Amino acid sequence: MKQIYFSLLLALGLCSTAMAVERPTTPAGAPKNGGEYILVNPYTPTGYMSQTSWDTALYFLGESDSNYANYAFTAIANEDGTWSFVYYSTADSITENEDGTQDTTTVTITSYVGVPSDVSTCNIRTNLTEQVSWSVTEGSISGFYWLTPVSGGNPNSIGLQMHLNSGGQYFVISEEEDGGVWYPDYAGGAVTDEDGSYVLDENERAIFADSTSWNWAFIAVDDVPEWMALYEAYAAIQQLEDEYVAIDDYETGFEATLTAVLAIWQSSDFDWQEHCETIIEMIEQKYAFYEAIEDAKAIGDDDAVLQAAIANAQSTFAVATSAADIATGIETLQAAIDAYNLGTGDLTGMGQNMSFEDLSAQDGVTTSGVAAPPTGWNVYIDGVQVTTASEVSAAGIANWHGVNNDATGEIDGNYVFGIWSSGIPTYEISQTIEGLENGTYIVSAALMVGANTSGSRRTTQRIFGNYNATYFGSEGEYDDSEFDVPEVPSYAGLAEPTTDTQLQGLEVRAYVYDGTLTFGVKTDGNIAAALRTSSNSAGGDGWFKVDNFTIQQEGYNGEDAAKVANYFYELVFARKNELMYSGIAETVEELLSTYSTVSSTTDSAEINAMIVALAASLSDIVEGVEAYSELESALYDTWESAAESYSYYSGYAEFEAYLAELEEQWADGQLTTEEAIAAITEINEQLQLLIVSGVAVGEYLSVIQNASFEDLSNQGNTESSGSANPPAGWDLYINGIQCTSTGDYSSAGASLGWCAINSGDALSDAVDDDGNEITVQYTDGTYLWGIWAGTMPEVELSQVITGLPAGTYILSADVMVEYNWAGDCTTSQRIFANNWVELWGEESYYEEGYETEDVLAAAARDEANPEAEYKYLTYAGYVCSSENEQVCHSLRAMSITFGLDGESDLTIGFRTDGTRPNSTVDDVTGQGWFKVDNWQLFWQSEDIPTAISSTAISEKAQQVISQQFYTVDGAQVKG
Repeated sequence: MKQIYFSLLLALGLCSTAMAVERPTTPAGAPKNGGEYILVNPYTPTGYMSQTSWDTALYFLGESDSNYANYAFTAIANEDGTWSFVYYSTADSITENEDGTQDTTTVTITSYVGVPSDVSTCNIRTNLTEQVSWSVTEGSISGFYWLTPVSGGNPNSIGLQMHLNSGGQYFVISEEEDGGVWYPDYAGGAVTDEDGSYVLDENERAIFADSTSWNWAFIAVDDVPEWMALYEAYAAIQQLEDEYVAIDDYETGFEATLTAVLAIWQSSDFDWQEHCETIIEMIEQKYAFYEAIEDAKAIGDDDAVLQAAIANAQSTFAVATSAADIATGIETLQAAIDAYNLGTGDLTGMGQNMSFEDLSAQDGVTTSGVAAPPTGWNVYIDGVQVTTASEVSAAGIANWHGVNNDATGEIDGNYVFGIWSSGIPTYEISQTIEGLENGTYIVSAALMVGANTSGSRRTTQRIFGNYNATYFGSEGEYDDSEFDVPEVPSYAGLAEPTTDTQLQGLEVRAYVYDGTLTFGVKTDGNIAAALRTSSNSAGGDGWFKVDNFTIQQEGYNGEDAAKVANYFYELVFARKNELMYSGIAETVEELLSTYSTVSSTTDSAEINAMIVALAASLSDIVEGVEAYSELESALYDTWESAAESYSYYSGYAEFEAYLAELEEQWADGQLTTEEAIAAITEINEQLQLLIVSGVAVGEYLSVIQNASFEDLSNQGNTESSGSANPPAGWDLYINGIQCTSTGDYSSAGASLGWCAINSGDALSDAVDDDGNEITVQYTDGTYLWGIWAGTMPEVELSQVITGLPAGTYILSADVMVEYNWAGDCTTSQRIFANNWVELWGEESYYEEGYETEDVLAAAARDEANPEAEYKYLTYAGYVCSSENEQVCHSLRAMSITFGLDGESDLTIGFRTDGTRPNSTVDDVTGQGWFKVDNWQLFWQSEDIPTAISSTAISEKAQQVISQQFYTVDGAQVKG
C-alpha cells in the first residue's frame, strides 16, 4: 500500500472548517502515569517514532521501516505537575567479593528524553542521565499536545516547543542562535517583515507562521497499527477533497470517488484492517488515471486520434470508481499514447518510470537501504526475478538498492536508481516494450561508475537493449571472454572518475528482431572482466547509479541487423568441432547448414529468423560444450593424480575401469549435458572411495573438499576483502542458519566486514614459532578463508565426509586468532570432528562451564571417562597478548585425534562466536574472528579411541604432510 505524503500543511485540511471526514481521535488522549507511548505528529501523519543508532536522536520513519515498539517511552508524572519521559533498559552489574568470587545482579538503567546540555545540538535525544521535566498542554488540534521543557537538559531549549524539522523528519527544539540548521519550524516557517528579517515576540524569539508541527499525540504501542491505518485513510480522503475535487475538468470524477470512499468510511460495518487500505487504493487508482490523462494532454499535439482518446478517457474518468473500470480506462488511453509515440519515433513515453521519479515502491520516500524494485521495472539477481525488498536482500544486495537523490551530472528530475553492496551478484534491472516495428532503436541513459580512494569499482556495468550492450569503459579495458551472457558489445569509452554521484551519458544501438525491446542495466562483481586483479578493499565492485532512460526509433539498419545475426552465427560456428552431447551436436550441424553469415543487404526477414533460431539454441550449446570440457578436465586430471598417488590401493583397478567406461561415453557424446555435469560430482565420490580403500597408518586422506581454499568458483574466481559466498565444498552456518549466498548473512542477523577467500596479508612485524621473521602470512597454496565482523555472530564452517572405515584419525588445520589493534580477539575459536573439539587457547583461559553446546558435551564426555588416555576436549594452548603479538599475526597448527566406528559420517570444521569465555578479559572489536587454511586428515590405526588424544601427529603422518597430493582438478594440495 502506497503511503500518502504532503508537501503543504494546509493540503491536509488541518485548518479547514469544512471537512468531508472527521479526524480520527487519538486513542490515548493525555498521557497517563506509567503508560508506554510513541509520539505522532499531524504534519507527518504516517511516520513512526524511532531513533538513530549512533546518537539516539528521535526521528520519524516511514511504514516500511517501522520498528516503533522498540522505541516506546514511559511517561512519568512528576509531583510538580510536569512530566518526564524515560527509556528503561537493563544491564548486568558484577561485584568482586573478597574470596575472589563474583556476584551478578541485573540493574535498570533510566535514560531521559530531552536536549543534552553538553552538546551543541537541537535534536531531541533519549540518552540523558539528567532528568528533564516537560509541560504537557493542550495543542491547537483536538487530542494533540504541546511539549515544552521546563527544566533539565540544554538551557537554550527551556520554554521552546518541540517541533519537526528537516523535511518533517527530526524531533527538534531550536531557535536561530542555536545554529539555524533546524530553524525555523519546517512546517510553516517563521513570520518575516518586508526586508526578510524575522519578526520577534516579547521574548525576542521568532514567531512561527504555523504551529501545526508543535502538536503531538501520545499513542500506546498496541494502538499504533490502527491509528496509522485510520489516519492514513483520513488524510487521503481529506487530500482528495481539498486538492483534487476542485480541479477544473475533473470535478465530477473526483467527486464520484469521494462519494464512494466516504460511503465506505461512514458505513456501519467499517473495519479499519480491511477498509482503510481499500479507501487508499481507490483514491490512488483515480490519481493514476488523472495523471495519465494529464500526461496525454502534455504531449501537446492536435493529432485527432490522440485527442479523441483523451476525450474518451475524460468521459470514463467522470464516472469510473471501480478498479476494473479505471484500469480499462488507463490501458485504453495508454494504447493511444503508444500508437502516437510510435508515429513520432520517440518511444520514451512507452516506458515506465524512465527517470525514477515514481517513489511508490518505496512508500513515497527515498532510501539509503534496500527497497523493492522501482515501479515499472523488473529486477533479476543471478537469473531469478525478485519483487520485494526482502527478496532483494536474500539474493545478495545487502546495503543499498533503491531510489534517492544523491546524484549529479546528466540526470533528469530529482531522483536516480542504484545499487551498492560489498559484493555484487549477477544483476539486471530492465523493462520490456512490445508491439514495435523491427529495426534499430537508440536507448540512452546516464550511468554512474565511479572509483573511490581504494581504487576502481568498474566490472561489467553496461546499458543494454535486447542482444546489444554498451559497456561503460573502453574496449581495451575489458576481457570479453569473461562476459557472463552473449551480447554484441560496444564501448562508451568513459573514464571512471573518483565519485559516488556523477552520472555520464551513454547509448546503445538496440536491434529489435521480434517486435520486442527489453532494455536496462546489467552488472556483476567479476573484476576479471574489467582486467582487474584484486577487488576494491572497500567493496562495491560492480555498483552503479542510473537515470534518464530515453528511446528513439531509428528504423531498419541492415548493418545493425547483420551484426547481431553474425555475432550469434560465430558463437555457434566456434563450437561446431567441440565435444558435446550428440543430440546438441546435431542441432549445431542443422543450424550451420541452414544459415550462413549475412550482410547488410540480406533480407531482413531472413536475418530476423536467423537471430531467433541461433539465439534460442545458443545457451544449450554453450552449456553442453562447457559441461563436456569440465568433464574432460576432471577425467584426465583425476586419472593422472590417481595413477601417481593411489595406484597401489586395493580399489584402484575398479576405479580405473570406471574412468575408462566414463571416458568412452564422453568421447562418443553419449552423455546428456545433465549427465556430464553429474558425472563430475560422481568422479569425486569415486575418488574418495578409492582413497578410503587404501587406508594405511599415517596416510594422508585427500577427502576434504577445497581443503586449502584454492577453489574460488563460488566467489567469481577472484579473491575478496569483503563478503563473498561461502567457499566451494563447505557449508556455512551463521547463528544456526545455513547461508548459501551473501544475501543470507544479513537474513541470519550478521553484519560482516569480511567473509571470503583471499591471499592473506603481507606481514611487517611477525615471527614463526622459532622466532624467525615472517613477511607473508602463511598459506598452503595461494589462499585462505576467514571471517571478520565488529560483532561476531555464531559461525560454523563445516563439511560432511562419508564412507570412512573404523579407526583412529587425525584432523589438522592452520589457524590464526589475532592480537590486533583492538586487543586479544580470542573467544571460542575451535576446530572439531564430530564430538571431538580443540579450543585455540590455553585451558586456563576458559572459565568452568563455558557454555557452547559442543564444548560442554566434549567436557562431559571427558568427565565420564576421567582415566581415559584420550580426551574429547583439548586445547591448542596458544596465547594472544601484547607480549607475543608478533606470533599471533600468522597461522598456527591445530590438530585433534579422534575415532570413527566405520558406520557414521564425519563432520569436520571450525566454529566461533563473539562471546568471551573469560569474564576478566575486556571485550574488543572483532573478537571471535579467525583465518583458516590447510585442512588435512590422516588415518592412524584400526583402533577406535573413546576420546581425543593430546599427543602430536605421528612421525609417519608428519612425513606424509610434506608429500605432494592433488585434488580432482589437479590442483596441488600440499607441497
